[in-house]
Amino acid sequence: MSNIDDIIAALGALCLAIIIIIFGPFIGFAISYFTGWLIKITFGPTLCKGLAILGLAIVPEQLPLMCGTLGVIGSFFKSATKIKNK
Repeated sequence: MSNIDDIIAALGALCLAIIIIIFGPFIGFAISYFTGWLIKITFGPTLCKGLAILGLAIVPEQLPLMCGTLGVIGSFFKSATKIKNK
């Protein structure tokens, strides 16, 4: 019985890993979109004016979508490498 339980546990872990890989970007987009919405309703026009100074013409209504997109793109460039000096 233990052998079957090990196989089921391994298949469950594999399925969970696949689900996380597939749905991870969607979850990241949703969290970033919500953050962009909060920025829009709090200080969106001020942020858009500051971005206009930098040459980016963005209206406050586009902030949630922009934040969601940048959140997904940024998540692909995260580095999990840590260097320890001994």
